[in-house]
Amino acid sequence: LLHGKGIFRLRPAHHKNGNIPVLFDNTIPPVGWQILFRNTFRHRVAGMRFSIFLAKFRHLFSADFFPKIRSCLALLDDAEIWWRSNQHSNSIGNLILHLSGNVRQWSVSGLGGATDERLRDTEFKARGGMTQSELLQQLEATLEEAVTTLQSLEPDSPERTFQVQAYEVTGLQAI
Repeated sequence: LLHGKGIFRLRPAHHKNGNIPVLFDNTIPPVGWQILFRNTFRHRVAGMRFSIFLAKFRHLFSADFFPKIRSCLALLDDAEIWWRSNQHSNSIGNLILHLSGNVRQWSVSGLGGATDERLRDTEFKARGGMTQSELLQQLEATLEEAVTTLQSLEPDSPERTFQVQAYEVTGLQAI
C-alpha cells in the first residue's frame, strides 16, 4: 500500500478488540509482509468475517453505488443517455450495458459458475433501443444476481482460483 511518500505495509497488532491489521512503515521485508498479509487475510476473512465483508459489499452496491447511478441517469432523457460526442466514443447507455455485462461475467459467471453469455461487442455497438428505466432495471437485476452469487460463496472462495475471461484469478481479485 502506498501512503504519501512512504510505503506502508500491513502487520498484525494487538488491539483491545483482538488482532487486527494496521499500517506501519518499512520495517518488514517484502516477502515477510506478504506472508503476514496472507495469514492475517485468512484469519480475518474466513468464516464469519467473509460474511461481514459480503454484507458491506452488498450495502455499498444497494445503498451507495446503484443510487448514485440512478440519480445521475434521472437527470438525463433517453436521447442524452445514448448521445455520443463522435463515432469512436461511448454513450452513457453503452457504459451501463458494459458495467452490467462486466459484473455478470466476473461475479455471476466467473465466481458463481453460471453460463457466460456475454456479448461484449454488442454493449459498445448499441446506439439505443433501451430506455433509461430498462437500463436501470437490467443493471439492478445484475447487481442483485451478483450479490446473491457472492453470498453463496464458500468462506475459502477469496483464496480459491477461478477462470474469468482469459484470466486465472483469486476470488478476491474477481470480487
